[in-house]
Amino acid sequence: MTKFTAQGTEVYLQKYVTPAPIGYNVTGISNAKPAVVTVASSDITHFSNGQLVTISGTSSALDGKTFPATSVGTPADTFALEGSDLSGNTTAINAGKATPLAAGDLLRFCLSSWEWEVEAADAIDVTTFCGSESLAGTPQPGNISIEGFTDLDVAAQTEWRNAVFDGQRRVMEIVLPGDRGEIILPVTISGYTLTMETNEAVSFSGEAVVNEVPLFITD
Repeated sequence: MTKFTAQGTEVYLQKYVTPAPIGYNVTGISNAKPAVVTVASSDITHFSNGQLVTISGTSSALDGKTFPATSVGTPADTFALEGSDLSGNTTAINAGKATPLAAGDLLRFCLSSWEWEVEAADAIDVTTFCGSESLAGTPQPGNISIEGFTDLDVAAQTEWRNAVFDGQRRVMEIVLPGDRGEIILPVTISGYTLTMETNEAVSFSGEAVVNEVPLFITD
């Protein structure tokens, strides 16, 4: 088992921009692992390797999820969605949108801690007159908690505070140290605490609800 420390982890938060980023028409997605997306030849230039891409409107398991693009332009007008899996899908996909996140829309956080928690699912009571019985509940994607030291000039901290009040979904990207991969999570930010104490550095903490099961891409 390979062990590693959290030192060197990079945490990014998507900046919410108005108007929303442009989604480009999808002309086809392969039922494969990873899924390969085809767009118009005039649109492929808007995508690059490693760029995060959100998929919508395909009526597939990809909708609402964000993936890194790989193998952009190989073959022409296509890119693969790293970490995706449509190998079990049997329905042809030839519609939808692929929305790339601009590199400048990912704001880096310098945190002292980052935690993802999934609570045990509540059991489902199916008791009848014949006897007491329960089924295992369905776990929710969970919650994110972060902690750090306050710098009011840091764009990521400003974005987190804004997100508490605007209610817009954002993407978090966690790049693991030592080229061990990354974690991608769509979140809705729900809390922010600014703490000031005498003889202590000003600190903050934040909470967010995870909207989808996180995508783990590990080497």
